[in-house]
Amino acid sequence: HYFPRSGVRFLLNGESIVEFKQNTRPFTKFSGEFNWNFSPNSFHTISFNLFAGTSINGLPIYEQFRLGGPIDLPGYYRNELWSNHAFSAGASYRFKILIKWHVLAGISMASVGNGQHFIRGISTGLVTATPIGPIQFMYGWSDDERQQFYFSLGYDF
Repeated sequence: HYFPRSGVRFLLNGESIVEFKQNTRPFTKFSGEFNWNFSPNSFHTISFNLFAGTSINGLPIYEQFRLGGPIDLPGYYRNELWSNHAFSAGASYRFKILIKWHVLAGISMASVGNGQHFIRGISTGLVTATPIGPIQFMYGWSDDERQQFYFSLGYDF
């Protein structure tokens, strides 16, 4: 269900790759995600999101954590920033305006890399669910003067 109205989701991941042959680069990485949704009534939903990821020994580029997009880092392209370490936290408010359409507004802060600099952003837009997945028209701004329009059709994979 694309528009959860209540509930908690908590995910923990750990992965360790050992050196097997010359072409294998060993690494270890850990990540966690927390999402909490609640609705005071049938038209309004408030969500909180938290993500953290770190690694030991550095990561090959194809395994690095990625941030960017209307939810975790507004104003940046989707998955624009890559690093061995990443953190994002945010909150969003969604309310129904028509039968299937919702307005979504969110705030977030994120750090990619050594955690010395946090980027803050806000986003807003229209979203709806369809049989082939959600449709989103979003716009995001960051505190480092970046802006981005987002359009998506269907689920992330």
